[in-house]
Amino acid sequence: MPAEHNYLINPRHPEFEELEIGAPRPLALDLRLPAE
Repeated sequence: MPAEHNYLINPRHPEFEELEIGAPRPLALDLRLPAE
């Protein structure tokens, strides 16, 4: 996944209110993966 990022967000950080979350992006799954 070229745009995958994981972040740990501290809601007590003084700059927490400045955090901006972007719009979700579509995810294309490989159809060869099992559905279960």
